[in-house]
Amino acid sequence: MSSDYQVLKGTVSQLVVTNDEKEMRSDHIGLINLIGIIILSFFEVIVSTASILGSLTSGSVKIAGQGFCCYIGSKWVEGKLVGVGFKDGDYIEVIVKPQKNNSYKAYAVRLPQQHAFFFPRSVGASTLHLLKYCAIFSGGFCILNFVLLFLMSFLLSDPLTWIVSFLVLSFFAFILLLFILFFMFGGHYSFLSNKIYAIWGYPKPWLFNSVKEKLHEMRHSPIVE
Repeated sequence: MSSDYQVLKGTVSQLVVTNDEKEMRSDHIGLINLIGIIILSFFEVIVSTASILGSLTSGSVKIAGQGFCCYIGSKWVEGKLVGVGFKDGDYIEVIVKPQKNNSYKAYAVRLPQQHAFFFPRSVGASTLHLLKYCAIFSGGFCILNFVLLFLMSFLLSDPLTWIVSFLVLSFFAFILLLFILFFMFGGHYSFLSNKIYAIWGYPKPWLFNSVKEKLHEMRHSPIVE
């Protein structure tokens, strides 16, 4: 991760949480709106892939979520998270980047005592972890279509040629669908997630699973009476 990024550790004070109505509504979308978002995301992936990759190389990734600001020790921190699950008096560890106005922009928050992670919207899934689920969905979809085409090939002349053609077509469809799903579900944010986990010191950050890590730490934590 860039040397501009730092880890702030300390106790939260003077916490202010901003309840953005648009962010609150985005958590309660209907089916029609969801379909519309998926369709728009499909075209956005095709049109803006180059600009996304460009923004990654320049280090500028737009983050969204519920706004908050507070002091971490003596440092003023501002950011956006999907739910602010900490309060004044909590000890937290924050991945931040210094700003020009002597404040810090937060990219992720960890509560060690609660084994909890808080991220901006679309951040938190590592690259290989997200790719795994996209590959499962894409592979299942392509296998189902290949089976249907395989059965249909026996109704056509020269079925062996058609089977080979369908197999090649299914392979390229798998790659294309995997690419679309990966970026549609925030794959470009996964590179930021990798950097966050790396600076926190987790091994193999590109396949880190924060949910699995939380469950593991809770099982191995001593019970306090």
